[in-house]
Amino acid sequence: MLNPRTIKTTFMLISTLMIFNGCTKKLTKINFKDISLNSNKMNSLIINSISSKEESQFYEYNIRIPKLIIEGKEKGNLEELNNEINDYVSQIVARLDIVSKELKPENKKFSLKINYEIYHGHNIYTIILIATQEINDSPITNYRSYYIQDKGNYIHNIDDIIKTDEAFPFFIKKIKEKILPNELLFDLQQAVIYFENKKIIIKFPEYTFKLDDTEELPNIFEFNESEIAQFVK
Repeated sequence: MLNPRTIKTTFMLISTLMIFNGCTKKLTKINFKDISLNSNKMNSLIINSISSKEESQFYEYNIRIPKLIIEGKEKGNLEELNNEINDYVSQIVARLDIVSKELKPENKKFSLKINYEIYHGHNIYTIILIATQEINDSPITNYRSYYIQDKGNYIHNIDDIIKTDEAFPFFIKKIKEKILPNELLFDLQQAVIYFENKKIIIKFPEYTFKLDDTEELPNIFEFNESEIAQFVK
C-alpha cells in the first residue's frame, strides 16, 4: 500500500506533467517588460534578460528569460532560439491556465516561476531554463537546456556536440554505479546536460531520485575531462 507521502508525490508529479507536457491549441500571450539593463556580454554574444509577472484568479507567475543578441554582421540563428524559448514558456503558461481552471484551487493559487542559468565549457554556452511549479506548498522543478556556440550559432541538438550513441550508455552506467544500492529507473531525457569548463554535468529534476527511501541520493552528476574526452566532437 502506498503511504501518504508517496501518494502526494505521485499526484504532484501527475499535475506537473499535465502542465509541462500537456497540449494546447493556443499559446498564452505573455507581455514581457523591456530588456534589462543588466546583461552578460561574452565576446560578441550578449545575453539580456526580459521578464513578466502576472496574477489571475487561480494562478500567478513570475518569469525571467534570456534574450540573445550577437554583435556585428553575423546574426546567426539566435532569433530562432529567442522565438523557441518564448514559445516554450508561453506553452507552460497556457497549460497552467487550463489546469488551474479545471482544478480551481481554493486555498492558495498555483504558482509558476521561470528563471535561467548560464554555463560555459567546450566552446559552448548552455542556457538552462528552470521552471518551478508549486501546488499546495509542494514545488516541483523541471529543466530545459539550449546550446550556443561561442560564435553565436544556436545548436539544435546535443548530438552535434557529443557522440550520444557512445556517451549516453557510459553516463547511464556511471550514474547507476553512483546511486547503488538503489536500483531506480531513470532516463537521460529527464535531465539537462551542460558544459562547465572542461566538465560535463548531468542534472536531473529532484523528484527523479528523491522518493520515500532515497532522500539522500544526488540529482547532479559530474564527469571530468578525462572521462568525456572520447565523446566530445
